[in-house]
Amino acid sequence: MVKLIRTAEMFLANFEHVTEKIPNYNATRKVNLVVLHTPAKSADFSSDVLQQRAALLRTFFSESRRIRVSSEDDLVVFSPS
Repeated sequence: MVKLIRTAEMFLANFEHVTEKIPNYNATRKVNLVVLHTPAKSADFSSDVLQQRAALLRTFFSESRRIRVSSEDDLVVFSPS
C-alpha cells in the first residue's frame, strides 16, 4: 500500500506542470497508513474472512524493516524488529 502511494506520487512529481503542486515531495518520507473501521457483523468473524484479512495485513507489512509480523493463519501480531 505504501509503495503504491509513493509510486503514484512519483508519477505526479515527474510531470513539470504538476511538480509545482508537490513542492516538498520526498520519496523516503514517512507515510501514515489510515485504516477505516466499520461496525462488525457476524460474517466478519468467519474463519475465511479472518484468514483473508490476516493475509492482507501480512502482505502490507511483509517488506517492513521495523515491524515483524506473525505467520499464524487467522491472527496477525506485530512486534518490533
